[in-house]
Amino acid sequence: MSGKRILVITHNFVRYPEDPSGQFLFTLYRGIQDEYRIIVLCPHEKGLKRHEQLEGITIHRYRYWMPSGENIAYGGDMQEKVKGNILGQLKFIALILCGALVAIRIIFSQKIDIIHCHWWIPGGISGWLASIFTGKALVVTSHGTDIVLLEKAPFLRRLAGRIYNRCTRISTVSNFLKNRIVEMLGISENKIDVFPMPFDSAKFNILDGLAREKGYLVAVGRLNYRKGYDFLIRACSLLKEKGYNFRLDIIGDGPERQKLSNLIEELGLAERVKILGFIPHSETISYYRKAEIFVLPAIKEGFGLVFVEALASGTPVISADSGGVPDIIQDGITGLLVPPENAEQLAQAIAKLLDHPELAAQMAMAGNQFIATRFSPFAIAEQLAKLYDSIA
Repeated sequence: MSGKRILVITHNFVRYPEDPSGQFLFTLYRGIQDEYRIIVLCPHEKGLKRHEQLEGITIHRYRYWMPSGENIAYGGDMQEKVKGNILGQLKFIALILCGALVAIRIIFSQKIDIIHCHWWIPGGISGWLASIFTGKALVVTSHGTDIVLLEKAPFLRRLAGRIYNRCTRISTVSNFLKNRIVEMLGISENKIDVFPMPFDSAKFNILDGLAREKGYLVAVGRLNYRKGYDFLIRACSLLKEKGYNFRLDIIGDGPERQKLSNLIEELGLAERVKILGFIPHSETISYYRKAEIFVLPAIKEGFGLVFVEALASGTPVISADSGGVPDIIQDGITGLLVPPENAEQLAQAIAKLLDHPELAAQMAMAGNQFIATRFSPFAIAEQLAKLYDSIA
């Protein structure tokens, strides 16, 4: 046991054990809490305790606004709440500055050795300021949305560059994100480690006897453009025209829900394609297990833990050959990849697995074996421990 004390700064961490927000971070740090003292610093939200322990992990939730107005974190929609909204922007600035001030206090009072921020913005800015003031080592992990932001808002690259340059180490959850940081910011690739986030393997059991439903497709993820749902819905229209018997459940919510609902109606798919909205993570697992195919043609996805969870459930996966997805899906081996934003080829891939269930089963088994070794909590914990131990 190294005994190092790690301050984790994030805007997205579990509020209760089954909370989907930041569940992968909860799994990650439970895997190393016997070797390191982990303290998580995250924003407060109305109804939450300011300080508590969840399964041995110490959590400090800091105030940044009046209780009823602390509502820009955890929902996965921070950008929507901040963009073009003066009040949202003021809350965002307050969240960053208050986070930095509380981080500095904790660093001194708890004798912190390493500051580890998840996402360079907003937590990375708080950690950067705290690192400058205290001189402590800084690590930043990028998960994808923060790098997409740099593509959409190039004026932020100078700030991001300063944060990454101060880091002792940087990590990303896919090779795609590593390459984007190198290309956009000129950071040395030798400074960047690549390891994905873990999934809670104990929750998945492909031998539970749950029967697959023939022709049942499922997609899970936030309803935004980058998930490629409109192309999936159009692919379903093509499958219907070709006479395939199928149905699709889309699990998730987000800004494109009404637009996607309208598209479903327009294409006459209301009886075959349903948007179920948000479903608790513990219940989502049963949908993975019932599905014959998991399909999500995401565009420039940073990583995509849902693909890992689908494979852990023994479900074959189809996605777009884009972003960090190829780190998970090896085309023709652990799943099928199609060109992004291409409904016709997506429909062909779905038809291929519907027509050849033995091929689908073969890919699902290969994928399940791959993720069991590559993405298990134990494997990822070892990589994170190696990163921490490399910092003097």
